[in-house]
Amino acid sequence: MAPAKKVQKVTAQKKWGLGVDKKIPLFSVYGEGSEEGLALLKEIAEGIVSQEMQLVLTEPKNADYAEFFNALEKKHPNQIKVVDDGAENKKRLLAVSDVVFFFGKDKKKVNEIWKAQAIPVAFAKELVENFDPVVEKGNAFVYKEGNYWSLFAATVRAIETYRFSYDWNNIVLAGKTSSK
Repeated sequence: MAPAKKVQKVTAQKKWGLGVDKKIPLFSVYGEGSEEGLALLKEIAEGIVSQEMQLVLTEPKNADYAEFFNALEKKHPNQIKVVDDGAENKKRLLAVSDVVFFFGKDKKKVNEIWKAQAIPVAFAKELVENFDPVVEKGNAFVYKEGNYWSLFAATVRAIETYRFSYDWNNIVLAGKTSSK
């Protein structure tokens, strides 16, 4: 992770009242999360907060999801933060995220994730390549569309890979190379 990104991440974590720990990846949701994407995220939310990770997302437009994620934030204030969906927060989220849940199929948005030195967790296999640590190749963590267990597994793989700086640097470099 570039030094400037590290500083921005720590600044954002402090601003949002999250714990600051360089070994913990910060996840966000980028772009317009589909209803299906938020439904999947809701299904795995309790499981992922049991992991060492943080999640910041903008206030969902759907009232049920907003209520769920706001309640989750109250339960896990050092790990979950729901921020208003203003342009400043959206821009900051991408700049400070290590991993991004991406529920769309827009190549331009995937490129924006990679340019921000973040790694997508995505189902769009036509846009990204699943990271394989054995051959040290790939630029994302892929899950099967509509399958929350697959999304959970991809999320855990991202959390585990983040702990290995060599592998993490390789996947970030692969993403940056893919965004050109």
